[in-house]
Amino acid sequence: MKVVIAGVFPSTAREKIIDTFPSDWDVAFLRPEDIEREIGTADTLILEHVQVNAALLEKAPALKLVQIGAGYNNVNLDDCTRRGGAYAGIRPLLVQEPHLPGWFQEGAWR
Repeated sequence: MKVVIAGVFPSTAREKIIDTFPSDWDVAFLRPEDIEREIGTADTLILEHVQVNAALLEKAPALKLVQIGAGYNNVNLDDCTRRGGAYAGIRPLLVQEPHLPGWFQEGAWR
């Protein structure tokens, strides 16, 4: 499973977030402006302050889940609906989300 997380996070937050995922998962942290470098093979995008639209989704053919922080102001829901897949919104990732990896592993995103 490849997870791409885009946002600006302190190193302590990145460590806590990475620790919640299984050790055999490929978890990449990127600045929002660098997301295109990794999204081509991403199964999951976890985004803060990134526009989710048709142009972004077309660059991520393996994508199964987009997870965003609070609010949908950066998400074009029509583009997401046309693309298919799962889209979820939760509070910002600076809060540890221990249920996320289990949710992925159990196949709840399918």
